[in-house]
Amino acid sequence: APGGFSAGFLLDFDAVGQCLAVSSALGGLGAGVAISVSIAHNLIDNDIRATINNADNRIGARTGSITISASEEASIDATTSTAAIGAAGGLIGVAVSGAGAHAINVILSDTIAWVDNSKVDAVGNLIVEANSQATVDAQVAAISTSIAGGSVGVGIAIGVSLAENYIGFDESGNASASLVQAIIEDSQVTVSGNIQLNAESDNEVASDVQATSVAAAIGKIAGAGAGAGVSTINLIGQTTESYLRRSTGTGISAANVSLSAQDNSRIHSEAQAGSLAAAFGVGGAVSVAVTIAENRITSQTNSSIQSATVVASNHVLVEASQNSTLSSEAYTAAFSAGLFAASGGGAESKNTIDTSTNAKVLSSTITATGDLTVDSQENSDASSYVGTLSIAAGLISIAAGGSVTTVLSRPTVIAEVNTSTVHADEIIISATTTPVASAESFGVNAGTLAIGVSKSELTFAPNVHATVGGTIRSRTLSVDSQILEKSGVSNGDVLTTAGAGGLIGVDATLSRIYVNGTVNSSIANNANLIVTGDSVINALGMGSYYSKASSNAFGILAAGVSSSNISADVVVQATVGSSVVHQGGTLSINALRDVETFSDTVAGSGGVAAGASASS
Repeated sequence: APGGFSAGFLLDFDAVGQCLAVSSALGGLGAGVAISVSIAHNLIDNDIRATINNADNRIGARTGSITISASEEASIDATTSTAAIGAAGGLIGVAVSGAGAHAINVILSDTIAWVDNSKVDAVGNLIVEANSQATVDAQVAAISTSIAGGSVGVGIAIGVSLAENYIGFDESGNASASLVQAIIEDSQVTVSGNIQLNAESDNEVASDVQATSVAAAIGKIAGAGAGAGVSTINLIGQTTESYLRRSTGTGISAANVSLSAQDNSRIHSEAQAGSLAAAFGVGGAVSVAVTIAENRITSQTNSSIQSATVVASNHVLVEASQNSTLSSEAYTAAFSAGLFAASGGGAESKNTIDTSTNAKVLSSTITATGDLTVDSQENSDASSYVGTLSIAAGLISIAAGGSVTTVLSRPTVIAEVNTSTVHADEIIISATTTPVASAESFGVNAGTLAIGVSKSELTFAPNVHATVGGTIRSRTLSVDSQILEKSGVSNGDVLTTAGAGGLIGVDATLSRIYVNGTVNSSIANNANLIVTGDSVINALGMGSYYSKASSNAFGILAAGVSSSNISADVVVQATVGSSVVHQGGTLSINALRDVETFSDTVAGSGGVAAGASASS
């Protein structure tokens, strides 16, 4: 009879943490201090397994199929907020407020479907599947407000928000085992239908982090200071695998044998810090806002047949697929007003896609009446937007801002058949990546002295390899490694803008794109290829990249500098190793690189003494 083994787990955390502190004071010396702190820590760490283990006397389904299924849905929805309000009045009024919010969210689960050390027979199909969904939705906010009044008034407000969201990393941000696996190992399997190994993971982090501080002071002598800081770290590092290895006895026999591993990972991050300081009297105001964001996807996706004997009356498929999406927004705004005023804003966003996607047949014997397809694909899209706004209003005022964003796209994609004996109709080995990334930063600064610097940088360093080796018998053979363009979209876009205005205005913008990496299709050393039709070895590197930098400065003294640069050094190779034997039809070896770059700069300045420089 048909058989099934399943394990499933559904867990949804919905956590809310809130804190409020209020303080007020009046008197000859009035001092009001309000401190509010909110901390949240959420962890999901499960182990879900569905297994056939040590069934060495045979387990079978005489009239149907056998399914081994493991699944998990894990979700954390966390809201952490805090607020502090301080007020003071008197001959001397001092108000201090501080608000801090910190959230740590971690998902570290294993989901495994496994056939181990067993003999399995079925008239129908054998399906081994593992599915995992992990979601973190975090909202963190801190608000701090202080108001002071008197002959002497001093107001200080500080707000800080921190968020750490991890899937496949521990609470310290260290990579930790988090597995989604569909496995057959050390086993003998004979089915009349199909053998399917499917491992699929879907991971998402959504983070919204905000901090706001407001300080006001009123008096003959007045001083106000406001500071807001935001930090967010979002990391995904899941390992998703389907593999068939170390077959025993007569090996693995079915109509079709398919192995599939697929990972979908997404990060959406928003981080905002805003501060306002105002002093009404003889004195000054200082306002500072800082935002730091780090986002990383480092998932590994593997599908492989290793040290196994496989016989298929139709087709054998080994495929791995990785889809990554990363979007980040980081902004700051700092305002100050007083006889003396100073505003400073800084925003930085670091973003990385550093995944590994592998489809392999190694040290195995494959016999298929139909085709053998080994396919590894990676698609990624990363975007980062960073901006700062710093304004200081006063008789003497200083405004400064800096915005920096970097995006690194470094996928590794490998498709390989090697150290194996393969007999099939068509053999297709393909490794493909389609990386897309964009970065944009801007800054606006205004004060008696205004200074701004903005920088945007993209780095592409994909490594794509397709290899055939061993002893191969087939009608046709195709080995392809490719870096491709997404239809209608450039692979890389960078835009950096800045504006500064005041008695003295200075700004600079830098845009950079670095295009590196390797594309390699190869016949391995000592390969023996008997192909009656065409053998085609192709390596293709494509891409289009656009970079622009624009700066504008205004003042009695004004200077604007813009620089935009693209460097491309992609190695594309199609190679034949040493001691290779090729018999039968034609052998075609092709390598092509098609990379387009566009760079643009604009620099402008206006004033009694003005200068501008643009280079690309």
